[in-house]
Amino acid sequence: MHELLPIGSGAVLGLIIAAGRASMSLRILLIVILGACATLAAGEFQESWAFLILDICEAAVSCAAMLYAVRTCRKYFASKR
Repeated sequence: MHELLPIGSGAVLGLIIAAGRASMSLRILLIVILGACATLAAGEFQESWAFLILDICEAAVSCAAMLYAVRTCRKYFASKR
């Protein structure tokens, strides 16, 4: 259940990034911040700080998946016009 926070926040970040333009360094910084917040909010850091790396990866993958989905939908609907 605690894994929904980094996945959901990464997906929302992907939507926000797809709506505007952001540099790669800003994207990476935001993903790291979201992963750290998810680790701290879930309290996983009390067991091991390795959960920080996992949460950052989950946020990054969900952000990339959402960016891919948005760009694919844009291309699909643009070709239908």
